[in-house]
Amino acid sequence: MLSELQTGDEIITSGGVYGTITNVKEDRFVVRIADNTKIELGKGFVSNKVTSSEA
Repeated sequence: MLSELQTGDEIITSGGVYGTITNVKEDRFVVRIADNTKIELGKGFVSNKVTSSEA
């Protein structure tokens, strides 16, 4: 699943934070969690991809 994630995908982290991937790096994702707020997240901390029915 992690290798299939790409820019624009909505995800949920293992800590329960929802966000949208804005950049994919070798070992982490850059995730927008609010307007003008981005975090870098280790790939292992992505719990699931959010489907349109969950959003």
